[in-house]
Amino acid sequence: MLNFYLFYGSEIPKQLKVQQNIMKEILSDVYQHCLEMQKLAERKNVGLIVFNVIVSLVAIKLLAEVNLNFYLHYYMLFVLICSLVSIFLSLSAIGAQLSRKEDGAHDHKNQNLLFFGTAAKYSPDEYLKQLQSEYSINEQPTKFQLDRARQIVVVSQIALRKFKLFNLAFKWTIAGITTPLSVIFYWLFFDNKS
Repeated sequence: MLNFYLFYGSEIPKQLKVQQNIMKEILSDVYQHCLEMQKLAERKNVGLIVFNVIVSLVAIKLLAEVNLNFYLHYYMLFVLICSLVSIFLSLSAIGAQLSRKEDGAHDHKNQNLLFFGTAAKYSPDEYLKQLQSEYSINEQPTKFQLDRARQIVVVSQIALRKFKLFNLAFKWTIAGITTPLSVIFYWLFFDNKS
């Protein structure tokens, strides 16, 4: 529609300008949100890597220098393995993933289209259509809007992947740390031999 007005040199109606500004503002805000979520996911993964490197170094030092009993020796090995798996998962979340797939259409009622996790589920075209439908915008998407929607979808998919890998790495960290602690807790408070 905008191209028609530009082609014939007519003045663009005020309502069309307002709708175009609304769509541009929505896309800019969502894109900034997606970038912030990606940065947050990366910071969380780096923090988890640092923590697990420290746990791994302590476990290696204990295994190498301290004469542990049979059970503690294998628990330290378990902690080391879980920490190393967590480090691997966190490192894979930080690595750049340059090719992303564009998902097909989704029909989700009561969704938040401004949330990066929702944007990650759409193709750029479908995301724009959903935004138009949800916010009653009656304009044809411009090339800029389609490119911005493509950026939003890709960045949100990357951020979502980083969060998923962080959650998996965090579970491995917790599994490695809580298991030995629960055994020590059992020995201290519930073992009748001590």
